[in-house]
Parts: sequence; C-alpha cells; structure tokens
Amino acid sequence: MPFTNIGIECGQMASELEPGEEIDCFGSTGPKSYFYSIRKNTEEPEIKVKIKGLSLTKQILKDCFKTDNGMDYLIDFLRKNYTENGEINDPILVPQSQMRPLNTSQVVVREFDKSFGNEYYKRRIVNDFKTLPWGYCAS
Repeated sequence: MPFTNIGIECGQMASELEPGEEIDCFGSTGPKSYFYSIRKNTEEPEIKVKIKGLSLTKQILKDCFKTDNGMDYLIDFLRKNYTENGEINDPILVPQSQMRPLNTSQVVVREFDKSFGNEYYKRRIVNDFKTLPWGYCAS
C-alpha cells in the first residue's frame, strides 16, 4: 500500500523518488544507514547509498562499497554480518578526512578510516526465549 502522507508540509514524509521511479532492491544496516537501487522504466538501475556519519564520494562508493558492479557486494555484506550474536564479522573501512582550524589561522587536515558495519543492536525474542538481532535471516 503506497504512502498517502507525502508532501512538503510539516509532519508529512518526503519522497526521495522522482515520479515514475521504483525501488528495485533495498537494504539497511541501521537507523539512517541504508542503500537502494532505483529503476526507472527500462533504464539500468541507479544505486543510492546513505550512511549516517560518513562522507561518501563516487570514488568511495566505487572502491569501498563496489557499487559499480551493482548491489551484490552490499547484499552479501549484510548477509555475512547479520549473525546471531550481533557482532560485525568484517567491517568495511571507509577513508575519511577532517579539516580543523588552528588558532594560528591555519587549517590541519586529518586522514583516518571509519569502520562501517551492522548498527542494529535491538533484538527480538524467538522460540525458547532466545533473542536474535532485528533483520537477522538464517541462511
């Protein structure tokens, strides 16, 4: 059922899609961290990636998330990292840079890597009162 409360007024949801676009595939690693592919008519799908706390460039998406080959790498990453104990098996290291001003009117640029992985820590109760992370899918 499509959302009917989409608009620009306060309290309404905003749509990231243009008219005629449909989401072909969707995945999420936590709040405000998701990716999806958009298909418009018969064109090749376009991949959108939004991750809380990371500055993403086309080069980072291509090198770290391998989006030039479609969404297979991201889907495999989700499947591999949703374990019963909620631990991140192999996080993706994403290069970032930070610019800081000094009191001497100079700017220092600091290069570092941020770790990206599963952010879902809430769990659901299953049989025999065991718990699993939300989104866990047994292979």
